Amino acid sequence: MGLLDAKEYDPRPRQRAIRIILLAVVAIIVGLVSYFLFRYQPEKNVINAFFDAIQTKNFEKAYGIYQADRDWKQHPQKYGTYTYNQFNLDWGPQGDYGIITTHEVECAVEP
Repeated sequence: MGLLDAKEYDPRPRQRAIRIILLAVVAIIVGLVSYFLFRYQPEKNVINAFFDAIQTKNFEKAYGIYQADRDWKQHPQKYGTYTYNQFNLDWGPQGDYGIITTHEVECAVEP
């Protein structure tokens, strides 16, 4: 086989490789942007659930969210340092913040 007998150049494998590389780069960029936009979403959901319970005056549910224990009524002695009555005084209508009617999470950062 001589130099002039070589196969004709086929650009399709190179184009396919470029497309795969570009697709991988785009997927990585989308993944990183999604991670940075939604990395604190679980925490934001808990905060929203807490303030929704406060807004609807369901202080027992809010206290359970605050203590991260839905069954806090089964063992209230476990939370002797910050009791439900103290929580109700702090977050209730006569609390430091007054009656909470709206809330919005503007920012979430690493402590």
